[in-house]
Amino acid sequence: MAPLKILQVCALDTTAETMLQPLLLALQNAGHDVGIACADTGASVKLAAKGFRMHDIPIERRIDWTSNWRTIREITRILKEDGYDAVHVHTPVAAALGRVAAKRAGTKHIVYTAHGFYFHEKMGRMTYQLTYSVEKWLARLATDYLLLQSEEDYQLAQRKRFKANTRLMHLGNGIDL
Repeated sequence: MAPLKILQVCALDTTAETMLQPLLLALQNAGHDVGIACADTGASVKLAAKGFRMHDIPIERRIDWTSNWRTIREITRILKEDGYDAVHVHTPVAAALGRVAAKRAGTKHIVYTAHGFYFHEKMGRMTYQLTYSVEKWLARLATDYLLLQSEEDYQLAQRKRFKANTRLMHLGNGIDL
């Protein structure tokens, strides 16, 4: 496979530094051009020093329509102007906004790693139903591959048909000892 230009999207640069760095380095070592779109809280300098193209974009970690729409527009602009082949999104709100932006930009490949679905059993019924519905809708219409950390989320995505089974993957959790 030819090298790709891949944009990783998460809310904070510290997420990219602490959680995603092994993935980012593996992609880079495989010859891919890796960019990261997230809010700069100080870790971006270290990531840029490792050769990652950093895009400082504010991402509210909650639903705020005005701010969220600005973020979608900014990610769309980055994807189009820099010619990314793929977008890989992480963290719940950033993942939702990044997938909408990728769809708007016509990005060829959209991958979402659900490190844990945003909806959960302790939410009120209305909030749960809304977030569940949005997640399922985005999975079907704006996600090519859905990668899931938790077995429970993986089974739910299979059972509720978020994507075809060939487009779902259970990654599991853990660290390389």
